[in-house]
Amino acid sequence: MHNSKKKTGRKVLAGAAIGVASIAMVLGAATAANAATGGMNAGVTNLQVIPTSPATSFATPGTNGVLRFNTGDGTATKTATFAPGTTSTAGRSFTLPAGLKFLPAACAPNTATYTCTISADGRTQTTSNSIVIGPTDPALIDTTDYSATTRDLPIQSTGIISGNVTATFTPYTGLTTAAGSATLPQSQIPGAGSGFTATGATGPDANGDYTLTGTAQPGAEITVKDSTGSTVGTTTADANGNWSATIPSGVTPPLSITQKVGTDVSAPIEFNTAPLPVMNGVVAAGAIALAGLGFGGVRLFRRSRVTA
Repeated sequence: MHNSKKKTGRKVLAGAAIGVASIAMVLGAATAANAATGGMNAGVTNLQVIPTSPATSFATPGTNGVLRFNTGDGTATKTATFAPGTTSTAGRSFTLPAGLKFLPAACAPNTATYTCTISADGRTQTTSNSIVIGPTDPALIDTTDYSATTRDLPIQSTGIISGNVTATFTPYTGLTTAAGSATLPQSQIPGAGSGFTATGATGPDANGDYTLTGTAQPGAEITVKDSTGSTVGTTTADANGNWSATIPSGVTPPLSITQKVGTDVSAPIEFNTAPLPVMNGVVAAGAIALAGLGFGGVRLFRRSRVTA
């Protein structure tokens, strides 16, 4: 795993120490007979999620892309020394939000000093990289500039994208990092949308209908059902994730709303807010008027009757 070359009479640890094999490293629970000394500028920074087919959005299931990151921690190049008798492990771990998964090619083949795994749901990839130096071996020295390296992990969209990308890095025992974790917000994932919401309603119009609006994943199919489970409105979210659906008069609240991307259907969200009325009318000759308060309920008002 580690290419070595002679330098000033001692072995030099090549850039592969936390390099290609360490495309995504695990929480590196390091054990060491002798901890490393000095420093490395290794870490995890500059997370990006980049679609490649098509090149603009992950909104469509099956879209391929990459999780890109920089292997440095943003500090200057340092020199790390691993003394004879040292056994130490470093690692990185990445977790994707629901709706994205790692492809098998995100892991290089395992070796005696490198392991890579992808979780059963495809969302978490972890890699560990070990340095083992025998007690009579020369010290190992690493002068790699890790900030000069960017890695790409192949990923694919699977449905509704919900959540952030997170990453962690654990350095070799005895060393530190200025970038032990990183987060990429959902809002920076192309095609993920800002979240699934029903933001409000307007109306009624001349026909007594209302317009319900919200946000979802771009291209998602939106279905609105009333309290009986009957579909009362459907629409599709636009390229920015905004949607609006016409709700006919006489619906029975509360409304249940889902979004569907491919075969992936979200949990429903509920809308139970004015101005959509529960009831709207007046008992013409009686003493009671019924006024619709929106989805909040019905309030009863008793009229006073004056007799001569």
